Amino acid sequence: MAVAEIFFILTAFFPLAYFYSDTSTYRLYLYEIRNMVPVTGNLFSRYATLPLILLCAAGVFLTVWAMVNYRNRLFQVKINKINILFTIFLVGGIFFFYPAFIEREINTSAEFTTGAYFPLLSLLLLILANRFIMKDEKLVRSMDRLR
Repeated sequence: MAVAEIFFILTAFFPLAYFYSDTSTYRLYLYEIRNMVPVTGNLFSRYATLPLILLCAAGVFLTVWAMVNYRNRLFQVKINKINILFTIFLVGGIFFFYPAFIEREINTSAEFTTGAYFPLLSLLLLILANRFIMKDEKLVRSMDRLR
């Protein structure tokens, strides 16, 4: 789960996608959609990516909360399931909603960068963490039966 958290945090520092058109070049970051051509204005509000910021912040918070609650494994699994749901929404926003939104405005296609794949890796790691937490819970319960 700690590595999943690192990937959530790294998502904020890398661009998620590039959009090239004839008159402008845009980069999709977690915190903004930036026009890289200084002569032309920016078509998008600074608050356009607020849902991405909130979903990534929720992922960081829930991952820390799950790591702190390591003694209550079933509660940890519930927190991870909620975190997996938020991460699926984050991945959907990065790969489907925002590229379609930007492509509609500037008539171009998206080129995804390494930053876009960090939430996917976090999602995979959270799913694996849930699997191993449940495996550990089954082991503890089987030892309780033997006593």
